[in-house]
Amino acid sequence: MPGGKRVKKSSARIRALAALDELNCQLGAARAVWSAANPRGAKEILAAQRALIALCGQVAGAPADETLERAVSALDREIARLSALAPRPKTFIIPGESFPEAAVQLARAKCRTAETLVCALRGQPAAVKYLNRLSGYLFSLAVFARRRH
Repeated sequence: MPGGKRVKKSSARIRALAALDELNCQLGAARAVWSAANPRGAKEILAAQRALIALCGQVAGAPADETLERAVSALDREIARLSALAPRPKTFIIPGESFPEAAVQLARAKCRTAETLVCALRGQPAAVKYLNRLSGYLFSLAVFARRRH
């Protein structure tokens, strides 16, 4: 941790950082799938990964900056754009319609887990807000993928 402070592997902060690391890996897998199917989607996923790295720094104890606020605004714009192209369904979705959709749904589910772990840390409102919006973006991207399939 910052300052060389030792922390138990079982601490809430370490569990949250592990979930964020797993989320970043799942986003990377989704980006690899999307790079062929939809380059714009892949670019947006990469932007999410970069914001996630800043978020991990803040969760680990680095000072907050405007990175997450700008990233939330970018996600809001993308959610609006995708929702106009593919409105949200009125029923539950069973993931797996296509590989791009399934990859994004898997990342979305991990994002929700990471959000709950970061939320439990308290004092991380920007990180929680970003993860909440990222989950919404990933859902919108999955709905968009289903419409294109």
